[in-house]
Amino acid sequence: MQAAQARGERQGTILWHEILPNVRDTLAVQGAMQWSWILLGVSSLSFLGLGVAPPASDWGLMIADGRGVMQSAPWAVLWPMVMLSSLIVGVNLAADAFAKALGVGRMGLGT
Repeated sequence: MQAAQARGERQGTILWHEILPNVRDTLAVQGAMQWSWILLGVSSLSFLGLGVAPPASDWGLMIADGRGVMQSAPWAVLWPMVMLSSLIVGVNLAADAFAKALGVGRMGLGT
């Protein structure tokens, strides 16, 4: 970066050609890992009644609605929980594979 500044390059050019290539893979993996937290957060808010409106379908809302009939129809709660858990685990596994393909470890580059 100092060499680019010494050559007289502009800040945008330095950012685009010097910094972005070094952090691109790490940012992509971090974004993929955040998807599981986003899914969990949206479902949690919907479960608490703070997420999507009731006519819309959301797994957190389905779990909240199924709590009243758990004694007679436990699958009304079980299947949305299994599907949400499977999706979150699948997203994490896909993000790990993405990180491995890019050579980025969870603790930093190259680990």
